[in-house]
Amino acid sequence: MIYKLVENGRLVSLLVALITVAGLGALLSLPVAEDPRMTNRYAMVLTPFPGARAERVEALVTEKLELKLRELPEIDEISSSSGNGLSSISVSLKDEVTEPDPVWSRVRDLIGEVQAELPAGSLPTQFLDERGYAYTMLIALRPSGEGSASRQVIQRYARELQSQLRSLSGTDIVEIDGEVEEEILVNVSSARAAAANQTVESIAASLALFDTKSSAGLLENDQGRLQVEIAGDLNSVDRVARVPLAGREDGQVLRVGDIATVQRQVRFPEQEKSIRAGVEQIVVAARMLPTSRIASWHSDVSDVLQQFDGILPGNIEADIIFDQLTYTND
Repeated sequence: MIYKLVENGRLVSLLVALITVAGLGALLSLPVAEDPRMTNRYAMVLTPFPGARAERVEALVTEKLELKLRELPEIDEISSSSGNGLSSISVSLKDEVTEPDPVWSRVRDLIGEVQAELPAGSLPTQFLDERGYAYTMLIALRPSGEGSASRQVIQRYARELQSQLRSLSGTDIVEIDGEVEEEILVNVSSARAAAANQTVESIAASLALFDTKSSAGLLENDQGRLQVEIAGDLNSVDRVARVPLAGREDGQVLRVGDIATVQRQVRFPEQEKSIRAGVEQIVVAARMLPTSRIASWHSDVSDVLQQFDGILPGNIEADIIFDQLTYTND
């Protein structure tokens, strides 16, 4: 049979061509990355408890979470560390667990059950199960030259870039590091407040009434009941300043802006900040899917960055500070 196969030149040529095409197809579709995706078998459970001593954190937070997590038979080892203001628990899975995602899902459920038992003053528990994955590209947005662009402005462009990268085929996740949290500060003048017969508590209560996250009441009749909400979020300085407090004798309305200074500012203390060479920046971190080829995905990202540079103002620059393609090519 082998002799007849060798004697048939056309069949041999067809088999060689078929094997060559199949091999080239497999080679061109094979996922390529410098850091391969590995099964994540480790996770962290962090619970901030500001102002609490280590002994209190251990008794009120860490022990409750540990006891709950030990209900899962798939967990191999649990190690914890309780410090001033922070509970940290490391979780590792057993070797026979090949699909960790369902286990991590049950861990999240158990953590959610414990939240009601945690003491007042503790912040929500954070479950981190993706810290072992490397980003494919890091893009920093910072002031250019002698520019004076604020981080708030740079962050708006960073979110636009994040939106564009998310829409690319082959993109897994895009996150922003060094984000700025803004808040609207109402600085009440005690003299003006006293003259208007207002207090900090009464002003806060008036602002709460105009907060659209809460209901303003119910409208009920024979046909049914309707929930009433106030239109307009308290998301601008002008909107907060125009919140009414009380009526005046002359028929005018006393508003927050009449007795307080309202301004938008960065929330202090800041939760995170990214600095390179002494310059504050916002970092857009992108990671591609494990089934993608980094050269093809990188080409698409480069096209997006080239178009994005065209909309950036002169006082903001975008710079690639990490590119996994360099190591893949090497």
